[in-house]
Amino acid sequence: MGSRNTGRFKVLFRKLFVIVFTAIQKTGTTSIKTLLKENDNPFIKVLDHGYLFNPFKNEEDKKKYWTGQGFKSKIDNSESYYENDTHLTVVRNPFDILVSYHYHNWQYGWANVNRIHKTYNWADFVDHYLDPDKPWHLPPMKKSMFSFIYDKDDNMYIDGYFKLEDIHKLNTFFLTLNLPKLKNTNRTEYKVKNYRDYYTTEQVKALSKLWEKDLDYFKYTF
Repeated sequence: MGSRNTGRFKVLFRKLFVIVFTAIQKTGTTSIKTLLKENDNPFIKVLDHGYLFNPFKNEEDKKKYWTGQGFKSKIDNSESYYENDTHLTVVRNPFDILVSYHYHNWQYGWANVNRIHKTYNWADFVDHYLDPDKPWHLPPMKKSMFSFIYDKDDNMYIDGYFKLEDIHKLNTFFLTLNLPKLKNTNRTEYKVKNYRDYYTTEQVKALSKLWEKDLDYFKYTF
């Protein structure tokens, strides 16, 4: 498991009250929620696709873009954030996430993104995402596919993370908590090719620049 601060993570784990998995879209969190629900561990909970703080600058934008589709958490979860909890997440290569983001449920996209922005083909979707002058249904996603793990000052608040690509490490962690292994994760039905096959060279360059912080921190490349 990766850790933002290994020493702090160990201290928190010894004083453990609750483990909170912050859900990042398209990283298998639905499967994790199902596993936890089936095994009823009261010391582990999931922040299901929600922000610690309201990401919208005004109520007008919130009403326009916040559909609630695919979300179990509120848009603002600041009252349920406890620093003494252990905050974990699962990440995935953001280039891979973006493809699944668009092709989730085909014409709708994840959290209704394609219907909101009329981005029904891949090229339009990426162009719209990269255009700084065009709105996005969840504004922080314009900067990071991992925006759920950032606070209002653009600082990561997680204590540790697992990579979906190294799911065996997450399973090892679950075993230490007397939980069964995660057998599989849900896959995007309409994503039929390797994620690399969807991108143009220009798109890769632009997104690599935009996501430089996350790519460097989590050691991802295209």
